[in-house]
Amino acid sequence: MRRFLIGIIFVCMAVRVMPIDRAWVEHHYTKTEVLIPMRDGTRLYTAIYVPTGYSGKSPILYRRTPYECAYGSAWESALWRGWHKYAEDNYIFVFQDVRGKGKSEGDYVDIRPLLPLHHGKKDFDEATDTYDTCDWLLKHVAGHNGNIAMTGNSYCGFYAIQGALCGHKAIKAAVPQAPVFNWYRGDDFHHNGAFFVRDAFSFTNRHCRIRPEVGKNPDVPEFVDSDEYGFFLTRSIKDLSEMFRGEVPFWTEMCQHPDEDDWWMARDYRSRLKDIKPAIMVVGGLWDAEDNYGACQLYRAIAEQSPATPLYFTLGPWQHGGWNNSDRNELGLYGFGDENQAEYYQEKIEYPFLNHYLQNADTSVEEQKRIRIFYTGENRWHAMSQWPIEEAGHVFYLHQDGVLSQKEPTEEVSVSSYISDPDHPVPYIDGIWYRRPAEYMTSDQRFAERRPDVLSFKTAPLQEDVTLCGDVDITLQVSISTTDADFVVKLIDIYPDDYSRQHQRTGRVLDGYELPVRMDIMRGRYREGFAKGIPFVPRARTVVPIRLQPIAHTFRRGHRIALQIQSSWFPLADMNPQRFVDIYQCNRAEFVKSEISVYHQKNAMSKMIINPKYTR
Repeated sequence: MRRFLIGIIFVCMAVRVMPIDRAWVEHHYTKTEVLIPMRDGTRLYTAIYVPTGYSGKSPILYRRTPYECAYGSAWESALWRGWHKYAEDNYIFVFQDVRGKGKSEGDYVDIRPLLPLHHGKKDFDEATDTYDTCDWLLKHVAGHNGNIAMTGNSYCGFYAIQGALCGHKAIKAAVPQAPVFNWYRGDDFHHNGAFFVRDAFSFTNRHCRIRPEVGKNPDVPEFVDSDEYGFFLTRSIKDLSEMFRGEVPFWTEMCQHPDEDDWWMARDYRSRLKDIKPAIMVVGGLWDAEDNYGACQLYRAIAEQSPATPLYFTLGPWQHGGWNNSDRNELGLYGFGDENQAEYYQEKIEYPFLNHYLQNADTSVEEQKRIRIFYTGENRWHAMSQWPIEEAGHVFYLHQDGVLSQKEPTEEVSVSSYISDPDHPVPYIDGIWYRRPAEYMTSDQRFAERRPDVLSFKTAPLQEDVTLCGDVDITLQVSISTTDADFVVKLIDIYPDDYSRQHQRTGRVLDGYELPVRMDIMRGRYREGFAKGIPFVPRARTVVPIRLQPIAHTFRRGHRIALQIQSSWFPLADMNPQRFVDIYQCNRAEFVKSEISVYHQKNAMSKMIINPKYTR
């Protein structure tokens, strides 16, 4: 009898430790594929995964995607690569092709504008499609408990928050991860008015072509197959448009709207984030190359406009989607510490959140602080009740001879200059690439510092740890010899020259490593607002304000804080012709050199403010 009981125990232990893989999911779930009718008659392809033989009531986890579901015998890998704990809990999973994509009917529209609040009964948008799907699921899927959560990363994060706005009572929670929020201000295609040509050209080429028929993808030519720097260097945006031959409608429309006009504003849904009923957890990555802006700004907009909404925010050390990738705990040379941060998020943050709002299984989530921020540099999570934290700001001033200091400059005349040459723009990463690597966000910036068209300002080695948390506001006092220019700023953590000797445990050679903490670009013509560009007066001193996305970083004792300034970031961002012309229509021959001067003197201080809201 004793041997029998021991055997039972070992069998139970084996069952509990059995990994959740595809074979496990296929054994425990049944997949059904249906076409769900929307209010206008259009049918959307939907795959439904229901736990086999489970007699209890399950919540529904629902994801909408423009990137095609797994059809037929193919199964969604998310079920065993991030959602395995929900599979163990017998959740019902729903995946859906959005209107006009994959096997769904209808026409696809990128960042489809939301309908007016009082729309017709058969008018549709992403919110109404979500509403209609939820209604159908509740009526036709057996075994649910009446609670639905929307989730998704990037573009799927956009659909998740759109779903949360649909008003359906069954939607109890949403987890928009790195959601597309504003494709003009800071997500994917533009940053502060500068066109992110490398990503926009690649993405729209693959994603925005009109499909020939439902379920059939268009032919996609491969344009960049070797050296991306060389490819884009010889081509203006006008040249790239001609290569598309009008076959990529969204690209064509973007190029017709260089300013943030009504066309862009119709796609900005921040004004509709009032009185949100579901609980929301916004998730973002500090080194997300695509949608760091979307995560940070969506959280802020909801906090300001919908204060009664149960709102959570998680900002971790990841690249785009890194919170779903439990196999990686570093980005390039930078490691995130001993604990696997993706697993920490999945098991300690997201899982308790969804279980609480969908099954009321863990009420302790409401007793915890709702904001989790990972402080890089120290590699530690901080739980807090507000973001950014309310503390005094830090001000750093540029000085002559490349000095960065918290003392104001006293020089009567002090200026640094460089020539921005469109024939030799500063690359965004060292080496030759044909696909933009996520690792550029943490790549060593010494390659750029060595160039004559990059200014670098550094503090002395720090005598103690310095933690900087919050927004980063840069004010540059400049003059340029032409009528337009861009300004790229990089906040950098410079490691000591003997770092590896001090920290053998890391296994990485990081002597003198210049770790970018935050980088971004500002198109100079939009220095007074994005609705209309204003030319520079050549040689006249002008103020250019630049706001970077929030940081949470501890600069360790012995490290140095640095700020780099340049006027190109190629071909991540398009090269500014440095003349006040329509950049989307001008020819490559119209590009000119510009002499850029940055002032750091008593009556024209260039400075960086961290957490400016609380600076006195």
